[in-house]
Amino acid sequence: MSPEEELVLSLSRLDLSGEEKGEIEGFISKHPASIDFNKALKLADINLVSPLLYRNMKEFRDIPPEFMDRLKRAYLATFHQNVLHSRETMRIITMLRGAGVEAIPVKGSLAADIIMGDFGVYPTGDVDLLVRPAELEKTKKILADEGFCEVMEFNERDLRETNYHLILGNGSYLVEVHWNLVKRAFKADPEFWWEGMRKEQYEGQEISFLSPERYLLYAIFHLFIHRFRPLKFALLVSGLARKYRHELDWERLLSDAGRIKMERLTFFTLRLLHEILGTDIPDYLARKRVLGYSLLKRNILRGFFPEVTRSYVRLALFTTLLDTPLDTARVLLRRLFPPASEIRLRYNLPMESKRVYLYYLANPVLMMFRKR
Repeated sequence: MSPEEELVLSLSRLDLSGEEKGEIEGFISKHPASIDFNKALKLADINLVSPLLYRNMKEFRDIPPEFMDRLKRAYLATFHQNVLHSRETMRIITMLRGAGVEAIPVKGSLAADIIMGDFGVYPTGDVDLLVRPAELEKTKKILADEGFCEVMEFNERDLRETNYHLILGNGSYLVEVHWNLVKRAFKADPEFWWEGMRKEQYEGQEISFLSPERYLLYAIFHLFIHRFRPLKFALLVSGLARKYRHELDWERLLSDAGRIKMERLTFFTLRLLHEILGTDIPDYLARKRVLGYSLLKRNILRGFFPEVTRSYVRLALFTTLLDTPLDTARVLLRRLFPPASEIRLRYNLPMESKRVYLYYLANPVLMMFRKR
């Protein structure tokens, strides 16, 4: 890794001790010419961790002022955006509750505040909510009455068959309405996520939240489905392990992971983030052996920083993290030869288009050259 990559990775931890900060600052002070701060800033931006770097570096000396100024602007912009998003999230949750719909927030600005403890360190894009499948239509109608319409012009039947959320927007905010929190590689009954649901007070209101174990499984899946990049998505896993370290039932977590065939992925992800981000996990999990660990780790570390192309090839490698070779083969075959509904979604084809057959035949070749 280059000095800039090592700098960004070492500073992308939620908890840096004073000693660790001193070591990093000392290295920068002794070798200022060896670090290209413009490159470091670009790498931090790609990984959406510039705000966190500011929090970890704001007391450092001998840092180029323009570099720190740009990190500070990223932190303040994130803080401001998350405050606005949290208000909108609470408004929507309250509105849905008033109509008899229970919604659980996941990720987003509430995670920045509740999980990270700082509105400024975790950039937010959408308002993500989980509702029960039976309440999806009611949720859509309530949001439609508030000016939210579907952003992606896809057939809803296709979405329900192959996806796990709808995207609605009103010009100012996007809302992802989930009815499940995993798809394709892993299978969970939608009610799985509501088991062990908890209530917590937030801004004077009682809000429903996932259990710590289910929330952590979702964060691991979310990191996996995005090919383990950017670093921001790894922070949610670390943040959850830190936030609930005294409440997490690790044996239940592993049992739950086994239920949805995510055990191997869970072991791998927790060990990886323990090593590179200092994620707080039990010792026996940190020592857990995972076949192919070193190869996968090297590939993920390389993927954090350069612009990755042919990401579906990388995803094929990561499917080896499924619990069995049969699971891996099944998922790869489905990627190459998916149902018609997935072909339409993947290539943005209308429901009645006959081109779906052409794209179906060409899909194995086209996937090799897709960037996303």
